[in-house]
Amino acid sequence: MAFNKLESSNNQEIISEEVGILKELLDDATRGMAGEQGLTTIQHLVELYDEGDYVALTQAISEMTNDDMVVASRYFSLLPLLINISEDVDLAYEVNHKNNIDESYLGKLSETFDVVAESDNARDILEHVNVVPVLTAHPTQVQRKTMLELTNHIHELLRKHRDVKAGLINKDKWYADLRRYVEIMMQTDIIREKKLKVKNEITNVMEYYNSSLIKAITNLSHEFKRLAVEKGIELDNPTPITMGMWIGGDRDGNPFVTAETLDKLLNALEITSEELFATNKFKDAKDLLQKINENIALIGDDSDRLEIIYNLTKSLVR
Repeated sequence: MAFNKLESSNNQEIISEEVGILKELLDDATRGMAGEQGLTTIQHLVELYDEGDYVALTQAISEMTNDDMVVASRYFSLLPLLINISEDVDLAYEVNHKNNIDESYLGKLSETFDVVAESDNARDILEHVNVVPVLTAHPTQVQRKTMLELTNHIHELLRKHRDVKAGLINKDKWYADLRRYVEIMMQTDIIREKKLKVKNEITNVMEYYNSSLIKAITNLSHEFKRLAVEKGIELDNPTPITMGMWIGGDRDGNPFVTAETLDKLLNALEITSEELFATNKFKDAKDLLQKINENIALIGDDSDRLEIIYNLTKSLVR
């Protein structure tokens, strides 16, 4: 059975509605920075592009002041970013929705386990499967930490849009919060005056661990183990995902990658590894307590109780 990729089945209606709201707020923020004339100039550039009149477009751009160019560059950098946020929110919504109603989609982990479990060597496959995403970046891709945080705030608000439409969340407050973040984003410098260094790339990419990767990797690992248990497949030490890093370690001729940058990277990774370990262990501990509470009423004397606790603990730490 063939399934469509979720990226190919986005809810265009809700995305168009959200993009309309975001564009309206971006236009208002631009108007606040550059006045009505500044916004009109940007809209004129869009019209010339849509008409395919590239000669006139080139002429219009050449007549812009440096201040106009700064505002326009921010506008045209942020608009596609805001559109991408809306698309990402819709994709997350679709994944959650299909998981909750047990509907199939391409790449669903539980259905992959269904297929693998039918193999004679299912245990060997699951024990040794290992995906290694490698994080890399170019100085042109490095965003300020402030921009990453604003992106997350807008993402969280758009996740609530359907509840706003249903009247479950105050629309005025939701809209005011969204406006504030878009305005701050428009006023945040995108272009740095100083040339970025490798250590800036390291700092930037490590922020993704704090904002999403630690939680995502932890959830994926636990779901992987849970599905294996559900299928009756006993695994020793599965590692379905291992993170790789290219930044700060490409000693292949890059003159800016030195022993100092490599040391900085290793220190950052050590801290992140400790955080990931602590997150996993905290989740394990919560799972352990839940299992103990579920079984405590079913057992008799203290010796039985200790044996069950020992077995539960052993199953989590092996």
